[in-house]
Amino acid sequence: MSISTPSGDGARAIRGPAKYSLPVDVSGELGNGETFRDIVSFKELLVKSHRHQFARCLTEKLLTYSMGRTLEPADTQHVDRITAELNRRGRGLRDLELLIAESDPFTR
Repeated sequence: MSISTPSGDGARAIRGPAKYSLPVDVSGELGNGETFRDIVSFKELLVKSHRHQFARCLTEKLLTYSMGRTLEPADTQHVDRITAELNRRGRGLRDLELLIAESDPFTR
């Protein structure tokens, strides 16, 4: 049996609101030395300096998930093609989903 509040937080209903809230340090540093201070600056860093890498990684992850198998060396050309077309179209997630759904590895 669980107790839940309208917000869905069952534990808070039992223990009450937090009395001692400590700040959380969300800053960090990437392996190449680039730093960020919060989620907003992290996003800006990804978009500014690592846009292509992020798009390629997301393409690989979504293609792997959509096919239900790990990528093989033969899939590299398809990832390259999808990523290039994604760059041409403007990099929207909807575009990426459509490109994956239309790709040879997904349709075969």
